[in-house]
Amino acid sequence: MFRSHCKKCQAAQEVPDHYNGRHVKCGQCGTTFVALPESQHFPEKQETVPQAGKFDGGSHKSSTRKHATITLLAIGAIAAGGGLLYANKRSGGNFSVYSLAQTTQEIVKQGYVADRSYAEEIRSVISDQSIGNIRADSAIQQCANGSFRLGEMIAIVANQLDKDGSSKSSISSTFSNRSINDISSKGAAQQTANGIYRCVDLLCIVAREADRQSEHTAAIQEIESDLNLNNISAKSAYQQIANGGFRMAELVALICKITARDDESENEARAILSEMRTSDISSRSALQQAANSLYSSCKLMAVFARQMDRDSLRKSEISEKLHQLNLNDISADSAYQQMANGFYRLTELTGIAADGLNP
Repeated sequence: MFRSHCKKCQAAQEVPDHYNGRHVKCGQCGTTFVALPESQHFPEKQETVPQAGKFDGGSHKSSTRKHATITLLAIGAIAAGGGLLYANKRSGGNFSVYSLAQTTQEIVKQGYVADRSYAEEIRSVISDQSIGNIRADSAIQQCANGSFRLGEMIAIVANQLDKDGSSKSSISSTFSNRSINDISSKGAAQQTANGIYRCVDLLCIVAREADRQSEHTAAIQEIESDLNLNNISAKSAYQQIANGGFRMAELVALICKITARDDESENEARAILSEMRTSDISSRSALQQAANSLYSSCKLMAVFARQMDRDSLRKSEISEKLHQLNLNDISADSAYQQMANGFYRLTELTGIAADGLNP
């Protein structure tokens, strides 16, 4: 057992050793926080003033330096855009130096950064997409190729966020299901439907891994349920693709919300989702619905990619991919080509997000 303190009310908690560094709930105020031993905490209150004649100058200077360092860290976060304050507020902390310092430790310990680089895997998926595109005889075959490569890129993100390997079997099972369903698929349209459904499955894993405090479990389950219900009523592979595309967009929007470092990103994702639903009303076919959902997913993935781009090194590339999406849309002769365009750009944008997660 070790003693830890709630980051909000600062009540002392006795925590079993195996919960060190994991989320626990405060028994007094109900706030969820990361349990850290007292030795790793930064006390909010000042040290007791030594009695006259027993002043320990070295100890006082050490304490002062500690508080000054934490204060400078908090000020730096505010200057950088308030990211630390926003994260602290989202996790239930107050605005004391102690609470900000604990949030900083949580970000360092549980930040959205992979344990290793997946650069080689990312390049491999992009390469496979290019090769598959050359071999494709039609736009719908391009869609099948894009949906499969997109799933592989999403799986990279899922592995990057999976700190303890708990989702490894689920990721493997998803690809097994894709392979089995691909064998029984009667054409490229069914292959695409199979591919996009597996993308939804993998995005659910991403959402759960990103949702470190399990605050959005119900929302994820609702999207999974909608996918299954709409699949039952779908009368064609194209309606299945549209169903998968909408659920995919909803999940990416949710992931943007979970990982948002500021209100601006969350609001942008909400606006894109709203625009998608409005455009769906005027869609005249399942193909147009699918293209609409894929384009919206691209815009949402761009928001996520910017969030994961810690040093804003890929900002121009993200904008370039969205520009390419628009240019190809103008020259597209059919909804099939629009869908292929959406799948390809979405894979590339997901790759940029994955690159941002690399250490």
